[in-house]
Amino acid sequence: MTEKDFDALAAECIAETDRLVRANGPRLAGSNASRRTAQALAGELSTFCNDSGLEVFTAHPDSFFGYMKFLPPLYLAGIASFYMPRPYTFAAIILLVVGLTMMVSVFWLYRHSFDRLFRPASCANAWGVIEPAGKARRQLVLSGHHDSASIMRLFQGPFSRFTGPILGGTYLFIAIELALLVARIIGSPIGGAAGTAGAAAVGGAAGGTGSAPGLAPWALALLCLGLPFVVAYFFVVDMRKGGPGAGDNLVSSVMAVMMGRWLAERRDDYLKDTRLVIASFDAEEIGLRGSSHFFRQRGKDFGDLPTAHLNFDSLYDRDELHVITKDLNGTIPLDEGMRRELMAAAEDCGIELRPFAMGFPLGATDAAESARAGLASASIVGQSTEVVQEEYVYHTTRDHVDRIDPRVVSACMAIIASFLAKRADGRSPSDGPGD
Repeated sequence: MTEKDFDALAAECIAETDRLVRANGPRLAGSNASRRTAQALAGELSTFCNDSGLEVFTAHPDSFFGYMKFLPPLYLAGIASFYMPRPYTFAAIILLVVGLTMMVSVFWLYRHSFDRLFRPASCANAWGVIEPAGKARRQLVLSGHHDSASIMRLFQGPFSRFTGPILGGTYLFIAIELALLVARIIGSPIGGAAGTAGAAAVGGAAGGTGSAPGLAPWALALLCLGLPFVVAYFFVVDMRKGGPGAGDNLVSSVMAVMMGRWLAERRDDYLKDTRLVIASFDAEEIGLRGSSHFFRQRGKDFGDLPTAHLNFDSLYDRDELHVITKDLNGTIPLDEGMRRELMAAAEDCGIELRPFAMGFPLGATDAAESARAGLASASIVGQSTEVVQEEYVYHTTRDHVDRIDPRVVSACMAIIASFLAKRADGRSPSDGPGD
């Protein structure tokens, strides 16, 4: 099969994506709109799958970006602590370390460590199972995600190219402040002249633990230079407003459903011994919570059959198709053997599928959670991999179907068909953990 063979189905996919976006609007994880979209996808799956349904779970939507609202006030409190007795400096250090730990745990490693500090919300994955023509000897999970992201204010405006400097600058100035706070604790002379006169009185009031309050002019000026970065950091994400999320990533979920129907009608050719699981995850945009729940819960149902996971995300540009080598900010390697299979399948269709390592701060895809669960996992994306771009589409109000090149959907459908055809013909190795 070639891309041309899927042009009509791709057009139908984009039309259905547009219909769902118009019907439900932004679909923040835990919202009624996201759950309605999951119900619509599950309803479509029920018309051709052997088994299907909704998987409801609890997530904590504010946990993923919550630290962005904590760190800026803590930075200001850290500056203030220099003009207070030394115990306040200890408190400022502890709070900043906790805030940075939250950032690393939640935003860098996608852990659930701090979730319960935030409000819970009900989310839903949609899933369906298509049994093979013969006896099932292996399984493939084909997925996208239907929730949409919170609006990134910097991506929306004329300063999108400064996203990296603002994020990096904030962490740099927090590190500088921490160093100065620690210097005060160990007695390094960073205090200003204004504080020396009252040092004894402060020390007495603090039970003998005080030191000259205040900062040297150069240190205060340095920390004040960080204020524009820190204030901008606070406003980077609008946690209460979501984008339409057509390319990131509803189109991938709709494509997975439509390819499921297409493959179900051709089981003898493509699903001889492969059980196909179609999944559309919720809560991907708040740290992969939907796929995490799915692979923890349904993983028990996979049994002893070798199981692989093929995920699609951010489909915009036919000329920017990449298969990810390392996911989750570069911390989780995806399956090398499956990646080679996909690149060979793409080559047979005349499609260039380039390898790409997703480093920090580019985030993650749902394939990271299946890889964590020990499955052979791969993820295909279709957008520029540059960290700094002139105009972002994903995570903005611009993410409508008019930004999706229909050819990227046709190409992905052709890759799926070629990949499964090779497996059906015995031209690919069996599924298993990556090498």
